[in-house]
Amino acid sequence: MNYCVDKLNLKRAAFSRRLSRLMVLEGIKSYAEYNAPQPLYLAYSNSLAQGSTRFDFCSLEPTFEGEVIPFTYTCNPGLLTIETDKGKLEVCFDGIELVRFRTSDGLGLRWKLTFNSHEQFMDRLDGTVYAAFERIGEFLFEATRGSQKHDSRWIALAMKPTDTQIDWQPDAEGRLEAYVKFAEGGVNRPAELHDFDACVKENLKDYEDWYKIYPPVPERYEEIKRFAVYIIWSNYVAPQGEIKVPMIYMMRTGALVRAMGWHQSYQAMALWPDIDTAVDLLYSMFTFQDEYGQLPDGASDKYVNMLAPKPPFQGFALSYILDRAGEEVLTLEHCRLLYEPMVKWIGWWTSFRDRDKDGLVSYVHGDESGWDDASIFSKGMPVSSPDIAAFLVLCMEACGLFAKKLGLKKESEDWYKKSSEMLDRMIKAFWNGNKFICFKDTTHEIIDEECIAVYQPIILGKRLPKEIIDKIADTVSDPEKFFTPNGFTSESQQSDYYDTMHGGFMLGTILAPVQMMMTVGLYMAGRKDVALLNMRNWCEKSLTEGPQVIMPSPPMKKEKEASGARAVLGVDRNAKPVPGGYCSWGCPVFLVFANLLYEEEKNLNGVKGA
Repeated sequence: MNYCVDKLNLKRAAFSRRLSRLMVLEGIKSYAEYNAPQPLYLAYSNSLAQGSTRFDFCSLEPTFEGEVIPFTYTCNPGLLTIETDKGKLEVCFDGIELVRFRTSDGLGLRWKLTFNSHEQFMDRLDGTVYAAFERIGEFLFEATRGSQKHDSRWIALAMKPTDTQIDWQPDAEGRLEAYVKFAEGGVNRPAELHDFDACVKENLKDYEDWYKIYPPVPERYEEIKRFAVYIIWSNYVAPQGEIKVPMIYMMRTGALVRAMGWHQSYQAMALWPDIDTAVDLLYSMFTFQDEYGQLPDGASDKYVNMLAPKPPFQGFALSYILDRAGEEVLTLEHCRLLYEPMVKWIGWWTSFRDRDKDGLVSYVHGDESGWDDASIFSKGMPVSSPDIAAFLVLCMEACGLFAKKLGLKKESEDWYKKSSEMLDRMIKAFWNGNKFICFKDTTHEIIDEECIAVYQPIILGKRLPKEIIDKIADTVSDPEKFFTPNGFTSESQQSDYYDTMHGGFMLGTILAPVQMMMTVGLYMAGRKDVALLNMRNWCEKSLTEGPQVIMPSPPMKKEKEASGARAVLGVDRNAKPVPGGYCSWGCPVFLVFANLLYEEEKNLNGVKGA
């Protein structure tokens, strides 16, 4: 796949802009002809609770003298150009809810709208037509230069309009200018249409300004960096509905059209040079915090999922950010924003996930760990695990820092003490002399599995004893166990649970978030030999695979029947992607690794990374 932002592939990455939920993408009508040109669609990132999205209700094709003609396209962050043998048609965003179209080559544009029952199409008899789609919103179409006509009729028994064709035709001079405006309700004509070329420039500038926030990477990774930043930029959505502050969605289409509970913190790590934006992202999930301190699994403009939270990742993210930027960048305002919510967040875990009051927190649901189907849950729930203790050590330490900066000396001392005590308790309870283990909450039955989660306390860096650091590093760097040229596997290749064939999530899959925690942890712990090798491998693989969430895993050493358990990722690992649904989760992982490599190469060579 091409990962050049000046030649975006709209099958994978939608044409959009920062803060907008509108997009243009290339649909996939035929997977058998996946590499052939497919229809373009104007779509909207509607996030339904059941994890499905509808994107194919509004297709567009260029016409000439009233007939649809073949086309190709080129696309960059500011402009989509639809190219034909007869000329070209240009598309850009005018703000976040308005898409503009123009041509001077005699081309037209044909829209095909498909409706479900109870949806609506109406000619407003003022030059505009209106289409309303359930749980999505309303679209207003108008040709401001040229003409517009449609063939819509109402079907009484079906309680919907016919599938409708809207034709935009150029004027006598061959020019066409038009727009589509979106609103969740009450859509009206725009108050102003800005100069088209100025809109293109503004969108490009907005992308470039966002790009400049991110720290440098070696030159050979520059193109992938620009693509990764585009994915993040185009997934950064404005407040709307349930979302009260800007957030970064996981995907624009597909099953994860929402902001996930810990994903915002991954993104904050990559944005460490801009401490204000990084802190805003760390804080964003706290806007959903309930009265007990719980945060959601994820949220969108349409719903908030409080079934099971994600782990308290904020402390680890902040630790990395401040290690890179220095504690002095953290202002009193930042500390005031984060302190009380973080205290409540820690309190939720220690109050509601420590049933036997032994000072150790347990998971009662796989999703709470982020590793839904991990082998550490093979004996049932609840599970006391070292990774959640490590997360809390860093959150408590962060609260100590916030309190210190706020002049709350006693509270600061208490939090640092709690952090130290949690660390000691974690090592005494879970370290068996060779590795960390887990156990059942109430029975203390040992769970000794080879899941990467039991090595995850490496996020504590040099807070861990050197003996533990080295044993973790030596184990995960073993190519017979976790280490591969594509990254660390989520389950040891020697484990009976290792399964890369039947859709498991944490049973061997090579996942970007696993790489982030393990690799940054090893780096901070001083085991740069392992960390830098994995970073280089990951970034080199990204040159061909892109800044992915999932990299190819080694094959299973023996055939295995499906367990019958829920296939988190789906059985077919080779299934084609959802149109326009490139996931933003892997992007900050690539950006963090590439920046660390840049710094290492700069220090080694005395010049910029090459």
